Amino acid sequence: MKFSATILTALAASAVANYAPIKVECPKDVNISRPADGLSHQEADYINERHKKTSKALREYLGGLDIKARGNNTFDTDSFLNETSPKLAIAAAGGGFRAMLVGAGVIAALDKRVDENNKNGGFLQSADYLAGLSGGAWLVGSLVLNDWPTVPEIQADPQIWYLNKSLVGSVEPGSMNTVGLFAKVLADTTSKLAAGYQTSLTDQWGRLVSYQTINSSHTKGGLDATEVTWSGIRNISSFVDHEMPFPIILGTSLFPGTSHDVDQIKFNNSIIEMTPYEWGTWDKNIRQFVDTEYLGTEMSDGKPTGNCTRRYDNAGFLMGTSSSIFNMDMKTLGFGGFESVLLQDLFSALDIVNEGSFNVAVYNPNPFYQQVGMQTNQTISKALYVCDGGFDKETIPILPFLQPEREVDVVIAIDPSTDTEESWPDGESLRATQNKSDWEFGDDVFPKIPSNETFISKNLTTKPVFFGCNTTNLKTYKDSDRYSPVIVYVPMSDITYPSNFSTGKLSYTNEEQQRTINNGYNMMTRSNGTEDSNWDKCLGCVTLLREFQRRDSDVPNDCEQCFSDYCYN
Repeated sequence: MKFSATILTALAASAVANYAPIKVECPKDVNISRPADGLSHQEADYINERHKKTSKALREYLGGLDIKARGNNTFDTDSFLNETSPKLAIAAAGGGFRAMLVGAGVIAALDKRVDENNKNGGFLQSADYLAGLSGGAWLVGSLVLNDWPTVPEIQADPQIWYLNKSLVGSVEPGSMNTVGLFAKVLADTTSKLAAGYQTSLTDQWGRLVSYQTINSSHTKGGLDATEVTWSGIRNISSFVDHEMPFPIILGTSLFPGTSHDVDQIKFNNSIIEMTPYEWGTWDKNIRQFVDTEYLGTEMSDGKPTGNCTRRYDNAGFLMGTSSSIFNMDMKTLGFGGFESVLLQDLFSALDIVNEGSFNVAVYNPNPFYQQVGMQTNQTISKALYVCDGGFDKETIPILPFLQPEREVDVVIAIDPSTDTEESWPDGESLRATQNKSDWEFGDDVFPKIPSNETFISKNLTTKPVFFGCNTTNLKTYKDSDRYSPVIVYVPMSDITYPSNFSTGKLSYTNEEQQRTINNGYNMMTRSNGTEDSNWDKCLGCVTLLREFQRRDSDVPNDCEQCFSDYCYN
């Protein structure tokens, strides 16, 4: 049974802040849609300005490592970087709060603001891009939407990552805390439905995500979390000043007629990128983007059919899209106990608001509707369906950085997966990315990734591993002299704490939070160098590897040893 129009209107009016999209006159100087034939001019401009800062930061970062060249002389990084400076990226994977916390520890380890004595700190300041997926999208959103704080600053903020309470309220069914949350989420999302836009379970899920990731005092103009948009990142001070890496979060699109069956999602399902400027995909079936600010505009063949829409790109809705996991068996994600009962009851109650029982994000209108020339059936449906970005098994969001237009040389790939029977990573996501790359760019552009048996037998999950070092085993991109980036794979392991919690764990004690973050920190720093005193130099060396290869220049002695120790292929 659905709510009547009268009840919907009353609920919408009770919303503290307006979640509903609004109709506006279409701008005359903005192309709402464009083919993916290169970077948008906005992203290109941002990266150009950001790279001026990252180039300087990389000099400072590498200069503090005392990398030795031949003859025991210090390698002159300043002179080397005078010619060109590599582009670096970080990919934060999915896996619920576990992934968010492990990824937070890795980010803290790369951030010179956290500990000036940590020589890995400075990589974050040198990074041009940061991508997140599912739980990793929550991490990216927490950092970006709150004006680029450090991880310890987020931990100290009582309005963010309040994880010692369940994401869905009290674990005591029927408590006022839970009832209050029901009412707030209902009020938020019914305003969108009352405005004439279809809602789905992801709208409600996104509201819950917002309340855990956004402190309104940090947003432009002190906006309530309900009002914060992903395109609004453009106005956040740290973004305006190019102090943060360019943020990207990902979702996975579904083909019409698949009944939203996760088992039918393969590597040819298009991966949706969501940036402050654009929403769309590079995948060869579509290769089209729309302006994020005007997402929700009714389109036909890439052109608005009437007025434009704004505020459809609610930040919680987009982060919720990236983590929309509810079209699969909840038991496989480790949901259990009161939280499982409460979550299911919550969504059953909330679903009475929606027009249809959609357990995925519904983007209606479909921005690619009736688009001419696309080799996909996703143009025939007035709605586009999008779910968790990792359902094609690419849980680490590396794909954005394989696009040759971005010219990324190194990607730190954080893997908090629970693939094995003991719930630790085994490289499955990297193998899925290899399959995607083979389909998208051709065989051997992405490095060959070993089987899960080889991962375990060769202990490739106990320390960082560099994949793609040897270009003799790789092909360049078509019509390009560039190779795919080196992947610095950082797997979750039991360094100082068994952080392999289930994806369905929705509440963490303060001790569990802190020790999981610390474990991520130790994964990235190799326990502050106690596991390998040369690790700080090795991370620095790999940032320059593609530049060494492009110039066919001598590799410093320290770097040769590092590549011997950490390169797999």
